[in-house]
Amino acid sequence: ELKNGKIYVDDGEYKFVLEEKDKYNTIVIVRSGYSCPNVQFLISQMIEMGFTVMNDPTYVSVSSNKYLLGMLLEKNNIPHPKFVLTSLKDINKGDDSKLEEKLKSLYRDKLTDDTKFVCKILNGHGGKGVFICTKSNITSILQTFFAIDEECQISVQEFCEIEGGDIRVNVITLNGKQQILSTVMRNKSGEDFRTNLSLG
Repeated sequence: ELKNGKIYVDDGEYKFVLEEKDKYNTIVIVRSGYSCPNVQFLISQMIEMGFTVMNDPTYVSVSSNKYLLGMLLEKNNIPHPKFVLTSLKDINKGDDSKLEEKLKSLYRDKLTDDTKFVCKILNGHGGKGVFICTKSNITSILQTFFAIDEECQISVQEFCEIEGGDIRVNVITLNGKQQILSTVMRNKSGEDFRTNLSLG
């Protein structure tokens, strides 16, 4: 709650009040909750009051969306697998010609039934909602997702075989400026193609 220039926080477990003088000894680290409008508003007020906020919810939200992150990487010429966004309209009423065109754009028209794709739900974490499919079964798999949720959107990427692993880069946003905090090479575990730390 925002009242008389103070922010009153009560989540049932912790209860405290923040005012402008607290900005000198308080650091706000945004880890989750950024999609909740109340949390977004609360953090925007903290920023406006001059608090040090690590990871503005705007940037956390973009980095958590597979499609928006891909667009950001592309805009800044950072190499990453080619991708397209798919939705129900791409395979509506049994006509998958729109999907076919999108898939061709990933492999420059060189598609076979065995061509692999990596599909990702947009807001999955820890490797959840990430799977491999082929040209021969991608339509039926996407139809299943869209039958469960007609508003669902799936990012489809070209499949890139990785030798040693992939690189995880942790970026921190502080006062509107981004800085690389750490990087790590992530290796595959066993036969799983995913390299998420939470999967081992």
